[in-house]
Amino acid sequence: MKKLNTLYLLSLLLLLFTACEEEDNSVEVNNDNLAGEWEMTSFIYGGRSTQEAGGETYRSNFAGSARDITFTVTFNADGTYTSSGSYTIDVTYAFGGQEFDQSLTINDVLDSGIYTLNGDELSITRDQGGETSVATNVELSNDALMFELQQTQTSTGQGTSSTVIIDGDFQFRRK
Repeated sequence: MKKLNTLYLLSLLLLLFTACEEEDNSVEVNNDNLAGEWEMTSFIYGGRSTQEAGGETYRSNFAGSARDITFTVTFNADGTYTSSGSYTIDVTYAFGGQEFDQSLTINDVLDSGIYTLNGDELSITRDQGGETSVATNVELSNDALMFELQQTQTSTGQGTSSTVIIDGDFQFRRK
């Protein structure tokens, strides 16, 4: 009888686990579903930088997260966007065997421009400067937007060069 009760309990648990499906809130990623005002709720990133000067190469790693977020972006169904607000980023970086902390307030994050969606990629081109960024792994639900962004910035001048690679994870919620 004990064996029968155990078998019954295991069968019931198996039925419960296979019958319960996680609710899928995702929607197709397209201009109509993305259209609306979105507020950033989280931005976490990491990266690395390389500076070359005077025949020496200096490398450092960094990580950061946003706080005091007021940044919003409005995607329009016609492929244009506008943004406003700011956030403060707390950065920790290692250089020369030491660790440093710094906080920076970022304003006018994206300004305005155009965007395109292609599968799970979101390309954003700023009106000012024409800079294009491509976000990948775009996930969209009725009330949440998440994506990853990798950006590489290179500068040279006066015998030095610098390359910074940033990998960021962004989360937004529909306003």
